[in-house]
Amino acid sequence: MIDLRFESSARRCGCAEPIFEPSPRASGGWPARGVLFNASTFQLGYTRCRPVNDGIGPENQSGVNVLAFPRRGVFVMHMPGETFVADPNIVIFQNADDIFRTSHPGGQGDDTTWVAISPELVVETMREFDPGVADRPMHPFATSHAPSSPRTFLLQRLAFEHAARGRQADALLVAEAVHELVTEAISTSNAAAARKPVHMRSSTMKVHIETSEAVKSLLARRFSERLTLDEIAAHVHAAPCHLCRLFRRVVGLPIHRYLNRLRLREAITRFADPSANLAGVAIDVGFASHSHFTDAFRREFGVPPSQVRQWMVQADLSEVIRIPQNNRAPFGACSLREPESMPCS
Repeated sequence: MIDLRFESSARRCGCAEPIFEPSPRASGGWPARGVLFNASTFQLGYTRCRPVNDGIGPENQSGVNVLAFPRRGVFVMHMPGETFVADPNIVIFQNADDIFRTSHPGGQGDDTTWVAISPELVVETMREFDPGVADRPMHPFATSHAPSSPRTFLLQRLAFEHAARGRQADALLVAEAVHELVTEAISTSNAAAARKPVHMRSSTMKVHIETSEAVKSLLARRFSERLTLDEIAAHVHAAPCHLCRLFRRVVGLPIHRYLNRLRLREAITRFADPSANLAGVAIDVGFASHSHFTDAFRREFGVPPSQVRQWMVQADLSEVIRIPQNNRAPFGACSLREPESMPCS
């Protein structure tokens, strides 16, 4: 989805002045693709895909190393030997030489924030986890996607909102936040990769992955509905109990928690509207009540939804940077306490 390059050698200089693009909000609308912020080692930008059908698009190559953060909607990444669902619960890692195509299940679109990072920043960030990365700066990522931790999601959402102010944004704050975001996403990816591997036949694992991806596609498209476990299992032609086990084994979360995560992240996106009502948003994204929504939100992000709504309305990026990292529990909440496990149904 990304085809941008670093534009000039001057911008690679460590003393290059960060450049804000004019705010799309101020100029009267959002084009399909744009750059919000240019710095010496990265670009911060976005895409807005509104497909006319659910067919697979043309072949693309990113050309630079990119971290992509879906904000809302869903699409499918088709890569040689791998196909996966891209939704707000994941981060996508694209090497400069990766070949890919995309499609949109059900013809729905997506809004995605991306960070194109220079080889120098890649090496600096990943050397701790992979000492050999300096030998392959244009192909540093061993994995195509990984979970987006709660802190990662908050960082990318607030970085987008703040940078979208254009020249009114704080350049130093944006640069600091993007460096935090890149570090958080890469460290979370490494923590997820360190999970104890599950030993099974490759053919069985392939089926389990395909089934889990089909479930993720369904949840991302219908997150606001009160889907039952039987309905989800019937959709992927699996027994409910078996589906619970295989989904958690592959994804690392129970089905119901993965669904709630999609709902909570959509709620945060809706908070950007100053007129958004918390109780109304809670019901609209699929929660049974305002209290259920508030409890789930606190467990996930460590702060009440009213606080995050204030950050979103004010595009206040400074507060979210202060949330401590929790790389020991990449699937857990922003706070240092991991929420209790919950049944899949």
